[in-house]
Amino acid sequence: MSEHLSSALENVFITDSDIRHIKRKHGTNEEERGQVAVKPSDFGRIPTVLNEFDTCEHTDTDKLGNKKFLLTKNMGHTVYLVTIQRGKRKLEIKTMWKRRSGASC
Repeated sequence: MSEHLSSALENVFITDSDIRHIKRKHGTNEEERGQVAVKPSDFGRIPTVLNEFDTCEHTDTDKLGNKKFLLTKNMGHTVYLVTIQRGKRKLEIKTMWKRRSGASC
């Protein structure tokens, strides 16, 4: 991911709004979309995804120049997907979802 970052990070954070989004949109009924529901214990896996990701894809840049990335990390039979937004010296966890290994996004 360093090839996409122009400066060092000072803050990595997740807001209460981001947590509510993850719980509301990815915490139940995920099987209908071919995914696995996010559980409270999964939030503890975010540092591993950020620091030991398997893939990093630059997905978008907004009007302010903030870059969005999709990070994936395969852990056993589950792939964790985390969308992050890179602003000026900060990185915000925007959302997270899970799928079984071998399934497509």
